Amino acid sequence: MNNRQELIKLKILIVDDQPINHELLNGMLRDAGYSRINDIIDSRQAVAAYESFSPDLVILDLNMPHMDGFEVMSQIIEMDEESHAPILVLTSETDQDFRVRALKAGASDFLNKPFDFVEGLTRVESLLSIRWMYNQLLAQNKNLDQLVNERTAELRLESQSRIEAERKNIFMAMHDVRTGFPNRVMLENYMQDLTDKNGVDNYSLVVVSLDRFHEINHTLGYQNGSKLLLDVSSRLNDIASAEDFAVIEKNEESRREYSIVVLEGVNFGMILFGEGYEISGDEAIPPKFDKLISKIQSVMQEPFDFQGMSLDIGAHTGIATYPFHGQTPSELLQHAHIALELAQVSTSQFAFYSPSVDPYSARRLSLMGELRTAIDNDLLKMAYQPQINVSQRKVMGVEALLRWQHEELGFIPPDEFIPLAEQTGVIKPLTRWVLNTSIKQCSDFLKSNKSIKVGINLSARNLQEEGLVEYLQTLIEEYSVPAEMLVLEITESAMMADREKALEILSSLDKKGFRLSIDDFGTGYSSLAYLRQLPVKEIKIDRSFVMDMINQKDDLMIVRTTIDMSHNLGLEVVAEGVEDVESLDQLKDFGCDLAQGYYMCRPVPPADLENWLKESEWEVDPYKE
Repeated sequence: MNNRQELIKLKILIVDDQPINHELLNGMLRDAGYSRINDIIDSRQAVAAYESFSPDLVILDLNMPHMDGFEVMSQIIEMDEESHAPILVLTSETDQDFRVRALKAGASDFLNKPFDFVEGLTRVESLLSIRWMYNQLLAQNKNLDQLVNERTAELRLESQSRIEAERKNIFMAMHDVRTGFPNRVMLENYMQDLTDKNGVDNYSLVVVSLDRFHEINHTLGYQNGSKLLLDVSSRLNDIASAEDFAVIEKNEESRREYSIVVLEGVNFGMILFGEGYEISGDEAIPPKFDKLISKIQSVMQEPFDFQGMSLDIGAHTGIATYPFHGQTPSELLQHAHIALELAQVSTSQFAFYSPSVDPYSARRLSLMGELRTAIDNDLLKMAYQPQINVSQRKVMGVEALLRWQHEELGFIPPDEFIPLAEQTGVIKPLTRWVLNTSIKQCSDFLKSNKSIKVGINLSARNLQEEGLVEYLQTLIEEYSVPAEMLVLEITESAMMADREKALEILSSLDKKGFRLSIDDFGTGYSSLAYLRQLPVKEIKIDRSFVMDMINQKDDLMIVRTTIDMSHNLGLEVVAEGVEDVESLDQLKDFGCDLAQGYYMCRPVPPADLENWLKESEWEVDPYKE
């Protein structure tokens, strides 16, 4: 056989909660000739998709919300124990015990993230070759099975039952279990047929996402939330059916037409094409299109009557158009969701996809692979910004700030590459590099008889990481640094992502003696009342309130009130963004404990910091054990 030609006919199922990984894998596979690819973002749909799609290979991420890769493997093997497809596991873990666990759970091979394309294709082709040979044997067995079925009348009833079960399973794979509406699988099939069978050369995918629905789930319970979701789906479907949206399914049993599908969570998909709705990649939005989308937004803002309550929900909309924003259903879905993200952070209720504002650009894709190399080759650097005791005029600590000076691209801001690290699973080795480097610097301060605390930032992902507390304990023992000399800074948003887990980790760190600080206070959603429940010792007022407080009375009032309330709760206060002597004097009058900013010193490398400490007007206390 021509092995290469046979392999590219096989089917591949990708299960990963990060759209960026789907884009990388699809690019790699399609460039190699593979076209029968099914992408699953929500791991809860993976088993149903596996059953309906019957893949020859599963590429599976292990770390996913809702249902992790181990549970997905367990259900696939339980459903298809004898003949399940080989499973290629995506992971950034290199721990041997973790890999043994994955092998025992059913993994066939591993592919490290971020992955090398040549290695990735080699592993894919190796597993597909094995699967192809298995399929040949399976085909022979099926032929024998068919002969037995033809000759055995007793199996006719069983065969009929099997067909009925398959029909039911296919229905479940193509429909949302909460509402009975068509789901993403049916939408992708419909979009594929539009171009392959019906010759439609221009259509738009409209994705609508409900606002504030999680609040309703938390207040009314998920069972009532599912009932309300059905009401919302029906209203949206009635609007779409009455307008020019395409009919995606005609259900013969219910005698109902569906113009919407229910996607992951509380997202809906609709298809729009025809006269007056044609959109080019660089032309203005047609008035007819703009009017219809505005109407959808307006109707969705009307309150819903549910169990005697009037509930405001609202929605945002993201739109991607074939062929300008994607050549395949999966690309269009990905880009429509990116447009949705843009709409949710803008003043507009809807947005069209545009490559120029796509946060997952070619630059970001390039940086994803290079970040791991930068960590491994020690190409990252740390800078340190002093923190001054306002009343005593002493240097009390420094904040450790990560820096990446790229050889070709220059300075890469942390807020650009840290989200990449979180998306690709590199945040763990990155954080450990930062911790190791910063704690070593703290050790150097102590050896030179300087009592200077070091503040280190932790992300939301770090608060979910197993083994963080133990790793920190190992480092402070290795470098002989007392835990109280380290200040671990956590943002408000990191705490609010998973309160229970955050409280557990923070309590463990507090028991070990680490000092805990809330960074960027005032920009998130927490309150000082909530902070009373946490073992924190200080809060840092965000620089946006401090920088211009001398000229902005509102900012001045916020800073003063925060300081007073924090002190009443027994918390110390650090003010960021101090850029002039007037601001420093004002903070002193307010009784602020610590301050940092360009007026005192910019973030500088260790050598420059040492020179600044020698020459500056700010004193440093000697270290006392």
